[in-house]
Amino acid sequence: MLISFLLINLLSACGGSSNKDAPNTETRPKIESIELETRNSQPDSTLIKNKARNIALILKNGDWRTLATHAHPKEGIRFSPYADVNADNLVFKKEDLISIDTTKIYVWGTYDGSGSPIRRTVPQYYREFIYDVDFLEQSKITHNQFKQYGNIYNTIEKMYPNALNVEYYIPNIDPQMKGFDWRALRFVFTQYEKKWYLTAIIHSSYTS
Repeated sequence: MLISFLLINLLSACGGSSNKDAPNTETRPKIESIELETRNSQPDSTLIKNKARNIALILKNGDWRTLATHAHPKEGIRFSPYADVNADNLVFKKEDLISIDTTKIYVWGTYDGSGSPIRRTVPQYYREFIYDVDFLEQSKITHNQFKQYGNIYNTIEKMYPNALNVEYYIPNIDPQMKGFDWRALRFVFTQYEKKWYLTAIIHSSYTS
């Protein structure tokens, strides 16, 4: 009995505590490597700006079928007429954009101020709330800067906290308007299976 008791104590002193501590020392490096991989998976600002420029060119040409190739595979593309992005915005999946009905009237949201429904066909909405000015030629382009313009609260970052954002901003179109005719077009990209896809197209303009 005495020999057995001594053997048990000897084994506990030599090996017991090291077995409990081992999982902690092994998991720390794994957690750090996962975080590093997530950070490195984001493209730099030049790459994402080039992607946004390509989409702006597609929009300028009104090429919905090509736009569909950039749509998020699961979430599709959300269209918001203003910066207060919400769950009521229309979302078109890839297959919807490929065969989009240009004669159907959709409700895209409500007008700021009046609250009247925005009833527009796709071409009508496009001319009013997507490419209403030549953003490719006139804009200041920024990356991941959520600026507040006008009196409409910007909810983009709240809606897409892990997204990449590229903004095309025109501070003034007609000098006589003294900045009251500013425009902004934002592209929101989110990641899916290590690739970045277009998830939202958000328009903003001065509203009284």
